[in-house]
Amino acid sequence: MNKYLILLLSALTLSACTGMNTLMGNLYLGQVEPVYMKDLKPGLSSEEIQNRLGSAPSVIRKVDSPEGNGKQIVIFQYENIVEEYVGKGLFWILFEDNSLMTHGLGDARQAEFVWYSAYYDFLRTNGKIKPSDAERSKYQKMKQLYQLTSYEDEYFTYRIVVAGKLERKEIDNDYSNYLIAQKKSEIDSKLEVARNNTIAIAQANELISLQRSALVMQSLRPVTSNCRTTQFGSSWYTNCY
Repeated sequence: MNKYLILLLSALTLSACTGMNTLMGNLYLGQVEPVYMKDLKPGLSSEEIQNRLGSAPSVIRKVDSPEGNGKQIVIFQYENIVEEYVGKGLFWILFEDNSLMTHGLGDARQAEFVWYSAYYDFLRTNGKIKPSDAERSKYQKMKQLYQLTSYEDEYFTYRIVVAGKLERKEIDNDYSNYLIAQKKSEIDSKLEVARNNTIAIAQANELISLQRSALVMQSLRPVTSNCRTTQFGSSWYTNCY
């Protein structure tokens, strides 16, 4: 039996276990090795990423950079190509100046929100805007991108309230983090109940919205001002603790 047939049979067996398997897709595209998250290295160009993945993105989204400097960010949307994202739905890869910056789960709009959200955190951390203004900007951006669920509305507005209390020194950083974590846990429980009910009655669009709500809450940083910002070229990364 020749090597290609052996490899093809192995891929088919693996595919039966995992659905649309990355290795099978790469074989079809002439690639033998699967692609992993570690292969999505910061600094790679969009052309290099497409070559590594062996496929053009299903969606390409171009939006103005939040810095308002005339630049654009470019977002690629894929599904079931990178091993760690297989079976988890859509994922995105974000480029600025044709240089890979970051990637994550969700659709292309989610990537735009994540990047803008990081920028508002950068402004807040450096004293350019107040915490409540940062949270309000995130909320407005999210409303611009999606028709929000009631869970997202609840979570965003609560973050604005907590940020305001933090500004007025009614609470400290530790307590603000506690309040946000408590609210997230509360909404996570509501989302779980809603997801179970949605699956039971097969409402696909509603399920997608609920999954997005969970991703949004996961991606948002704490309201706290205990953050450290570093720069990579003209871009910024903020870590809060």
